Amino acid sequence: MERWARVQALVDRCTQLGLSVEHARRLAVESRQVRHALPWVLGINPETMESVDLHRREPRRWLWMCAQSASTSYHEILAQEVLLQALATGAIPVNFIPHMCHILEEASIQSVVMAVEQAAQRSGMLPAQMRSQTKCERKRATFEFTGNTRLYTQGPVE
Repeated sequence: MERWARVQALVDRCTQLGLSVEHARRLAVESRQVRHALPWVLGINPETMESVDLHRREPRRWLWMCAQSASTSYHEILAQEVLLQALATGAIPVNFIPHMCHILEEASIQSVVMAVEQAAQRSGMLPAQMRSQTKCERKRATFEFTGNTRLYTQGPVE
């Protein structure tokens, strides 16, 4: 695939997800993946420039994977339906805030981006409309998830 076609595939995918190219680039840098970070973060196979789920019989269960990985350290299990509701409405049950913090701190950025896209598809929204907001105090820092991005700010939780 020619370079311009690869770039266009990335731009098109950013548009689908409601991300600017600059924002996607920042997510790729944050992912700390050495090679092909931008395509992987956007859920694109860097060899074919197609969706990582394109040739699968069924797409990966990104919401389920994020919910399960967030539940490994906690007594209460985060169901994918609760995660979907939190992403769609921004309302996070108090008992699942630690789970959301775990997703923000530990889950791969690709998993988060793809889970947000899957949640948007299931709820009939655009990925950019996902409204979940979580603030977690860890080591005197605030982690905030807004839409399909991760933001890091110094300072205490307000």
